[in-house]
Amino acid sequence: MNPRPENPDYAASCDRFRVEFPEELPISRHVDEIKKAWESSPVIIVGGDTGSGKTTQLPKIALALGYGRRGRIGCTQPRRIAASAMSRRVAQELGCEPGTGVGYQVRFDDRTTKSTVLKFMTDGILLAETRNDRSLRQYEVLIIDEAHERSLNIDFLLGYLKNLLPHRPDLKVAISSATLDTQEFSRFFNDAPVIAIEGRTYPVEDVFMPPEYDEELSAQIARAAEFVTSLDPQGDILVFLPGEREIRDATDVLTGRRLRNTEVLPLFGRLSAADQQKVFNPGGQRRIVLATNVAETSVTIPRIRFVIDSGLARIKRFNPRTQIEELQVESISQASARQRRGRCGRIADGVCVHLYSEEDLERSAPYTDPEIKRTGLAGVILQMAALGLPRITHFPFINPPPPAAVREGLRTLEDLRALDPAGRLTREGWKLAELPIDPHLGKMLAFAEKRRVLPELLVIAAYLSIQDPQERPLEKQQAADEAHRRYRDKKSDFVTILNLWNAIQQECPSNRQLRVFARRNFYNFNRLLEWRNLAADLADAAADLKWSGAKLPKLLENPPYDQVHQSILAGIPRHIARYMPEEQHYLGTGARKFLIFPGSGLFKAKPAPEWLMSFALVETSRLFARQNAAIRPDYLEQAAPHLCTRIYDQPYWDAESGFVYARERLTFGGLLIHNGRRVLYSKSHPAEAREIFIREALATGSVIIPKTWIEKSAHVLESLALLEEKVRRPGTILDPEAVVEHYLTLLPEGIDSVKSLKELIRNDSQDYSITPQDAMQEQFRQWEEGDYPDALAFSGQSFRLRYSFTPGEPEDGLTLYVPSDQLNLLPGHALDWLVPGYLPEKVELMIRALPKPVRQAAGPIAETVAAFCEAVKSGAVFSEQPLAAALAEYLRDNLGEPVAPADFDNVRLPEYLTMKLAELNRNGKIVQLHREIPASVQQGSRLSRAVAGAKNYTAAGCTAWPGLKPLPFEVELPNGNGKTAYPALCDEGESIGQALYLKESEARMNHRKGIIRLFKLENAAQLKFFKRTIRFSRQAELSWFLNYRDYADDLLDTAIAAAFESDLWEIRDGLAFGIGAEHAKQELGCFVDRMVKQLEGYYANYQLGRDLAKRIKAQCPESAADMKRHLDFLFRNRFLKSDFVFEDYPRYLRGVKIRAERAAGAPGRDETKLDAISDYLDRFHLAAESVPELTDKPLLHDFWRLTEECRLAVFAPEVPLGERAPLKKLDKAWEELRF
Repeated sequence: MNPRPENPDYAASCDRFRVEFPEELPISRHVDEIKKAWESSPVIIVGGDTGSGKTTQLPKIALALGYGRRGRIGCTQPRRIAASAMSRRVAQELGCEPGTGVGYQVRFDDRTTKSTVLKFMTDGILLAETRNDRSLRQYEVLIIDEAHERSLNIDFLLGYLKNLLPHRPDLKVAISSATLDTQEFSRFFNDAPVIAIEGRTYPVEDVFMPPEYDEELSAQIARAAEFVTSLDPQGDILVFLPGEREIRDATDVLTGRRLRNTEVLPLFGRLSAADQQKVFNPGGQRRIVLATNVAETSVTIPRIRFVIDSGLARIKRFNPRTQIEELQVESISQASARQRRGRCGRIADGVCVHLYSEEDLERSAPYTDPEIKRTGLAGVILQMAALGLPRITHFPFINPPPPAAVREGLRTLEDLRALDPAGRLTREGWKLAELPIDPHLGKMLAFAEKRRVLPELLVIAAYLSIQDPQERPLEKQQAADEAHRRYRDKKSDFVTILNLWNAIQQECPSNRQLRVFARRNFYNFNRLLEWRNLAADLADAAADLKWSGAKLPKLLENPPYDQVHQSILAGIPRHIARYMPEEQHYLGTGARKFLIFPGSGLFKAKPAPEWLMSFALVETSRLFARQNAAIRPDYLEQAAPHLCTRIYDQPYWDAESGFVYARERLTFGGLLIHNGRRVLYSKSHPAEAREIFIREALATGSVIIPKTWIEKSAHVLESLALLEEKVRRPGTILDPEAVVEHYLTLLPEGIDSVKSLKELIRNDSQDYSITPQDAMQEQFRQWEEGDYPDALAFSGQSFRLRYSFTPGEPEDGLTLYVPSDQLNLLPGHALDWLVPGYLPEKVELMIRALPKPVRQAAGPIAETVAAFCEAVKSGAVFSEQPLAAALAEYLRDNLGEPVAPADFDNVRLPEYLTMKLAELNRNGKIVQLHREIPASVQQGSRLSRAVAGAKNYTAAGCTAWPGLKPLPFEVELPNGNGKTAYPALCDEGESIGQALYLKESEARMNHRKGIIRLFKLENAAQLKFFKRTIRFSRQAELSWFLNYRDYADDLLDTAIAAAFESDLWEIRDGLAFGIGAEHAKQELGCFVDRMVKQLEGYYANYQLGRDLAKRIKAQCPESAADMKRHLDFLFRNRFLKSDFVFEDYPRYLRGVKIRAERAAGAPGRDETKLDAISDYLDRFHLAAESVPELTDKPLLHDFWRLTEECRLAVFAPEVPLGERAPLKKLDKAWEELRF
């Protein structure tokens, strides 16, 4: 007993039906057999050839069995046109109006009522109904027709029904097909009964006509057509070809043959409806219909007697490896060959010409691969998940899809974030499942809603869901192209879609106007209407999801390019590519290479877009990208950030910002999306960022937060690092890894920046600092802090020291920092002694540079060095002198070896044992780096006030004689090991001072200057008068004083010294100075006049010498140059500072005159004489050029005086000498000079 009660509406319709079975239909002879099988089994398999009546009679057999009174009888068709046509045909046979008891439902067209019993529909409609009616309760019988096509929907329905039948024992199912592997289906449905029905056909003769050698397909078709024409010139011919291009080629060839009374008609999917209709309305001429496999099933072309089968078809296959739907020409299956053969022999005897061999047919596959084996499975998997069905790997498909395709489908949904890793629908996935479109397009809509461009994407997604509405009639291709070009956008085919939409919205408020627009602009009216309906349907679906912007405005003006294309890319994230200019193709994800399809608005764009997004890749003769747009690669990061692979490298701590950064590069599918940008490393690698921060910031002491444990730790690290620099043992004291480990262990997680560190300090009072002991590699040996001082003191001032361990660099070692205005406080030996920690190494190298006998006497050298350094530390060695002098004296006293300071002149020291002097400006910036005390500020042997015993003889800022006690000529320094010093006055500019000098010559020079300065301070008015009286002849002024502006001051100084008429060194107290000064005041005018006259008298010999030097220049260039250099030096700037200008210049100038006269007569002999002393003269002049004022260097001044005596001895021996045998004294004098 059937548990379901009758439905009154259905029962009333059934009572009105007139159920009859036409005798001429082959199926009518099997009605009883079918009834019996169906009553005993829930599923029957009906296999019958085309024309057997399966589609129209199976629903009537179900009615005859009493079905349809409690539930509907559903019949699925693979195509909409078949569903509507069969509905009308069966309604006519049952004697009712279409849309009442018998109706149909296709997308956007529902012709059923509540009384509709027999419902024809597409398989997609039934599949959609499973979402809301999981058990399909409205149906009592389901008939799956044309199952041999094995579309994705058909396979899914069959598997769904297999699972449903155990839960719906009252449901009856019939599977029908023209060509079907009935046994496979029977096994799938638990050995369901099979009923085979013969077709209603006339005999068909098979002719096999394989291609001749190198024969084109179009020529082969023409040959076959001529063969058929020879049999019957009147019978219509149906030719099966693989695609539109082959149809056009064949059209050209057949038209060129000019067959009599013959019309050539194409039939393919993209053909306009009007052109298609010509095929179904035969005229008076014979027809040759050139068709694709659309004519195999569902569509019956009238008046066909002959079939020419190329044996080829374009089959769409999805390659899961390349993600490409490939439309390739393949050999057809045996089942397709039977279907094509069955198109003839329906009205009379027929002939089927096979353009291949019989052996080729036997080798071909029995059946065409089911669509599930050659398509992407993302939409199927999404719907299965929404229906709560088992995962696709467990679903009962007749032919399970390939594992690679399943993986690709799952990956696609994961790309769209529709599935989680466990295969469950995400929130996004549920939204996509509720939309009546492909999940790729659904994702576009979902993303567009967030980007506020949903209306634009509703239009675009609807367009991408339909077949291309563009038409290109063979005879009007150029006109069609021009019409389509009006809406084309140069950057984006998707904007082209919006342009077309706006044009339709403006020009076509009614369907009639839309039809006119479509005809005028070469578009398919039905597809445009479908587009508009689908866009509205999608808007309703979005509104049901309560999405904002789910209403379609009349016009879509100024669509935001970035947001629109980011939304599109969200649905097809792997369809991105970069242009390769050298290869002139695009490189997509997975290393796919392709070109832009010629029908795209971007085809041949100049320049080619660097980055491209393509809706689909289709392989025909080559791999082409359809529906393209120029994009930026960063769109992908907005649309699908989860798919981007982020590669992080080059992490580092940035001291300026306080954060750890890294370079982030984005790649996707083998494409470099972003070549590098700075990002916070802690967001992706928190543990690594924390360690880098600790290692590079805390463990190095680079971060200092005042008055916190951070500052204390930084001081510890700084002191240990400085100690390494000082002792020149880098990396041996501070243990960086111990510091890192200390902080890694103690600091909480999340401390990876200065900001987080400050927050820790603000909220946590714990002291995390490190102690010196914990930060050291080893307990460093005991050392005295005084061995490596941070500063050195001279003249009561402290000067900073810097230690640097940079071997091979100029700054390696010690550098003393001294302001420019304090350089004069440094003694001449300030750089010699380094620091106590470095002194032993320097002394050892100095000793090792001595001759071998001395080195042997000093052995063991290490002990001698230690003893010397200890003597320096105890004060036994006087250190207020050059190190070379102190060491030479020590070795003489302790070894008895004749060591002189000059013996150390050639010692080669490493850079770090040479102390550098950094001269600083007022802002503390280094203006110059010296390797010795500048000669201009050297104090020579002047002792600092800090030296023991010097304080009593040191004074400054005096304008009268300092002190009452007479100055001794010399004093012995306490703790100076018998050292003698010489007290003297000194000139301080606006005052005088008093100091001690180690060298008597320096003391005498400075004492002379000090007395002159004191006299000038006391007699300023008188000296001002005398200065105005000093005048020289014009020739003397031009020759000597043109650039010598203060010559009058220097002349007065010399005159003052002479006017005292006593050795100024002998003046040791204020009384003696007063007596001498009174005498000088009386005699000063006479001395000035006398000196001016004496200088004027020098001019004659001076000029004679210059003239003669010029005369011999050509013959004796060396002699001429030396004479000129000699005269220039005698009368150099500041020459009047020398006290022997007036004592010895008469002799020198006489010698100049004699030499010049002799050289003029015998120039060669003069050069020979010059060779004897030229080396010493050159040395002297080099030394003199290095000092600002010769008279400030007594020893160098004395050496000059000696060279003048040598000149007289060599060139003018008749002139009396001021010193005996001067030539023999040159060597010794130069050695003592040590310049």
